[in-house]
Amino acid sequence: MIARISKIVVSALLVGGLLGCSSSSSEPADTTNPLNPTENEAESTTETGDVTSGLSWTVDGVAFTGDVERSQQIALTEYLSTSNSTTGFNFGSNVDVGSVINIAANESGAGDYTLVGSLQELIEALRNSPGSPVAHIAVVVDSIDGGNATWNSATGTVSATIVGDDVYHYSTSEPLTFTLDALPGSDTSGTPLQVQVTLNDVFGTVVSNQ
Repeated sequence: MIARISKIVVSALLVGGLLGCSSSSSEPADTTNPLNPTENEAESTTETGDVTSGLSWTVDGVAFTGDVERSQQIALTEYLSTSNSTTGFNFGSNVDVGSVINIAANESGAGDYTLVGSLQELIEALRNSPGSPVAHIAVVVDSIDGGNATWNSATGTVSATIVGDDVYHYSTSEPLTFTLDALPGSDTSGTPLQVQVTLNDVFGTVVSNQ
């Protein structure tokens, strides 16, 4: 069974809403471990829509498959924003376990990108050292009880390849440790402070920002 699991969409359309709800929810706090199964929950599976083989990520071993139709890659002023979500991701839907993964990085071409812990760190790094391959990743898991939790990259690297018309594809060679993005005063009991995250060919559909 998939556990009850308590989004940064760094795009011009979604960034504000998700950054404001990292680990908070209008639902009562879930004090169980969101990445471990409990006896009283029915098994929930993540749906898939227009998916591409390999487009996936894991959070502490829980696998999520991305949906191309629910993805985007958009060039913002200071970095490239890539986001992808499962078909089942619907904030507070109480229906399905879903996830969204968001990657902010500069366009330094194919190769390894050094990970930082926040968007602010990314922007500062790019201003101090333009052209250096730097990225920030956030992954959100939405639970069947309406809760959600966000974990941010901390250290390590993510590898980028470029396919077709400058579409960036991101993967990891080993699990990376992500840390919980907890709002001040929020109840994080039962939510892992750190999780292991892997990426496998995560990318987004190119969208014009004009």
